Amino acid sequence: MKRYILFLIAAFVALSVSAQRITHDFRDVSMSKVLKIIEANTSKYKINFIYNELEDFTVTTSIDKKTVPDAIRDVIGFYPIRMTVDGDNIFVECVQKESTKLIGEVVDKRGQPIVYANISLLSARDSTFINGGVSNLAGQFVIPCGAKHALVKISCIGYKTILRPFDVGDIGKIVMTEDMQVIKGVIVKGYRPIIKHEENKTIFDINQMPKIENLTSKDVLKFAPGVIINSNGDIKMAGKKATVFVNGRQLSDEEQSTFMTNLKASEISKIELSQNHGGENDASIQGGIINIITKKNRHGFTGNMDLYSSTPQSGYYNITPSANMFFGTEKWNIYGSYSYSKAKASQYGETENNYLYNGTKHAEKGSYLSFKKQHVYRIGAVFNVTPKHTFGLELNGISSLPTTNYGKNDVTYTLQNNKFFNGEGLSHYYSHSDFYNIVGSYNWNIDNQKSLLKVLLNYNNKNQKTDNQLETNYLNYSEKDVNETDVTSAQSHNITSNIDLRKNFLGQWSFLSGVKLLTSKRNSFYSVDNNIDASRTTAGWKYKENIYGGYIGGSKNIGNLFMKLNFRIEKTNINGHVDDNNNISINYTNFIPYIFASYNTAHSYEYSFYYTKSINRPPFSLMNGYVNRISDVLYDKGNPNLKAELTDMLNFTVSHARHTLSLIYNHTPNTITEYFEVENGITYHTNINYGTTSSLMLNYSYSGSIFKWWQTNLYLSGNYTRIPQSYNKTKLFGGEMNFNNRMIWNHFGILSIGASYNSPFISENVYCKGSTTMDLSIEHSFLKDALTIQLGTDDLFNGSKTKATNRVPTLEYNVYIKNQTRQIWCRIAYNFSTKSKTNKNKIDNYNSIKDRL
Repeated sequence: MKRYILFLIAAFVALSVSAQRITHDFRDVSMSKVLKIIEANTSKYKINFIYNELEDFTVTTSIDKKTVPDAIRDVIGFYPIRMTVDGDNIFVECVQKESTKLIGEVVDKRGQPIVYANISLLSARDSTFINGGVSNLAGQFVIPCGAKHALVKISCIGYKTILRPFDVGDIGKIVMTEDMQVIKGVIVKGYRPIIKHEENKTIFDINQMPKIENLTSKDVLKFAPGVIINSNGDIKMAGKKATVFVNGRQLSDEEQSTFMTNLKASEISKIELSQNHGGENDASIQGGIINIITKKNRHGFTGNMDLYSSTPQSGYYNITPSANMFFGTEKWNIYGSYSYSKAKASQYGETENNYLYNGTKHAEKGSYLSFKKQHVYRIGAVFNVTPKHTFGLELNGISSLPTTNYGKNDVTYTLQNNKFFNGEGLSHYYSHSDFYNIVGSYNWNIDNQKSLLKVLLNYNNKNQKTDNQLETNYLNYSEKDVNETDVTSAQSHNITSNIDLRKNFLGQWSFLSGVKLLTSKRNSFYSVDNNIDASRTTAGWKYKENIYGGYIGGSKNIGNLFMKLNFRIEKTNINGHVDDNNNISINYTNFIPYIFASYNTAHSYEYSFYYTKSINRPPFSLMNGYVNRISDVLYDKGNPNLKAELTDMLNFTVSHARHTLSLIYNHTPNTITEYFEVENGITYHTNINYGTTSSLMLNYSYSGSIFKWWQTNLYLSGNYTRIPQSYNKTKLFGGEMNFNNRMIWNHFGILSIGASYNSPFISENVYCKGSTTMDLSIEHSFLKDALTIQLGTDDLFNGSKTKATNRVPTLEYNVYIKNQTRQIWCRIAYNFSTKSKTNKNKIDNYNSIKDRL
């Protein structure tokens, strides 16, 4: 019985101790005194702390029936104080041991405390982050700080942010003013703009477009302001070829089309559009820049599968299945994609050579049958070491399997006396290639002013082999017969390294600097077997190009005025030789200024201006010394003396909401010009520096919603081109129109209609006729938008074609090409995902009022 009574007494004591709860109201009480009060209300715990260390921290809060540890956690709040429980002992200490502290109180204009305001201490010298804290229920804050002076940034939802310099110590009350309007009885809905302007860039927020998860990046780019995608897949801005970047990395010509087809809209965060290189990128970029920013810090597993098929007519096809996968955690993002394309297509063409010096003609017409078997892959990872440091690594590649294409033409050779000879031309073109690309990147978010250091390393390699057999036989004119086999093998690789720094300072100005090194090497071997006289000609050439680039500049905001100035220098070194006896060595340096200014008015109008230059460097394939046969009367010949061309570019733009109007002037002396030379009835196609080209363009674009259910993008352009030394047309007025629409009906689906028109245009010695196209598609989603089916037709009226005339003193060369652009197609896309598991305690913590505020 005695043992039983002792057990009951012990259980009662334990129960009474464990049930001890703290209830107390604290108003502007020092942390030291609060801990003494809590200790006086418990017989179980002894609370240990250093009195002077915690005396400056004040507490204003209410504790209701909390255990001792929970009560202490509540009074600590956001202060840099740590509590440790060791049996019956509780240790409380300040984790930041600075002897000085910034002490203050945040109130509104009525003197009421502002709760949970964020206080950041920034270095007065370079604005780097020193320390931070949050105001308590009394609006008070205490932040340890070792510096004597600091910039204090105070922010809170609904109030205007304050940024002021203070001496560390007690700074007293800080009054914040409201930054919102309350409209009683009215529901206000806000929409983020789909287009906004940041410095010299236009930001296209694709997330404001509904139901785009299963579209490709090319599909959404059709609705970006000023962007045009032709029927052949070329992307243009302001009349010139656009250069595509992904997260700041420039895509090569080999990977651009396939990469964008496999990149889904669901992976894209936003798209940045620039009208030029901006001095920070290669001056060889002559058109606009499209920088696609992908989503980061996504958690869980997501993916999609896509099947695309099309046919222009019976017997011809294009089939492309693809898959994309993504897995993300707080630290890691791992992604990959794969696609396989198989296609059979036909092209009809006509060419005519009118030899002006002797009156003879050569004409051919026929079809060219091509095949495609191609693997495309991409795998990469992003590692967030800390919120400020990120590393990335990616491998992507394109493997084109061996295929043989066939051509068959009817040829006619007409002499001066109008006597003609008919014949037949046959060609077999065998090719295969492998391309792979390795990218490594590092980003450092330097400070809270969005300063950034970027490092990029890029290596790519391509191996290619082609075997072209050409045979032409004339009836009763055997001296013009041709039977040749041309074999080419080539290997090339490029190494690119970039370092870019942007340092932002208080006062809204920035320092910009960067360097780039590009090394390109190419080895090629070429052989020609003349099967008629059993002769062989061989040639091999090696080529190396080094481009050293760097820039320095800055930008400044002065009220509504923004100015940016960059100065870029690029040094080019080219060395090449053919068969060790035809050496080429070229060295030149270019200085590229970039000047940009914009002004925003009170009525949301933006006026901007820029001036810069661009460089068009000829590739060594246009500069080598050997001759390559194209047909029985046409050869291709390099020009070792070809020089790079420089273009001056001026632009004045007015923007308002979704409307943009631009006036653009370009002037190019010593234009690289296609040229034809004739020797003994044989035509040699080459390139020379000849004459000047000037153009003036006025373009207008509108991108946005006409109605809530109608997304549109309209581009209109008028231009005037003048080429005084051209042997063809020397001046011409032209125009261009591109109109894309996407209309969403909830029960029907989505209807997309696109139309484009290009007027005739001139370039160098070429006059090219215009064309018109129209595309139409419908799509519908199932299974809560996870499954999407699209049906469409491209070039509905079969208007896309090329018809051009190239004229020089000795020759008029006419060409007509018609690809199978009119086709019907179907795409089936399926999205899937799994939610990542999260610790329940972490969910509860994130849902607390403090953390959400």
